Amino acid sequence: MNIKELWKLFKLILKLKSKESVMFSWLEGKKTYLLAAATILGAISTYLAGAITFMQLVEAVMAALTAMSLRAGVTKSGIPPKKE
Repeated sequence: MNIKELWKLFKLILKLKSKESVMFSWLEGKKTYLLAAATILGAISTYLAGAITFMQLVEAVMAALTAMSLRAGVTKSGIPPKKE
């Protein structure tokens, strides 16, 4: 690769990086809740498939709800998140 090709590649990476931040900006503050909801749905489907017991289902749901409430508590604490 020569310098011109490297420069074009670098500019392309920067362009994609800026589009990526725009594309995923709507996820800010929602990722924990989406992951917890996916965990709950996964636990329910695993229980319905017979792979886990009812107690394991309850444990998975409680863990997901704990993550959601912890996230809400951190958000309401007023401490701004670190921006890197």
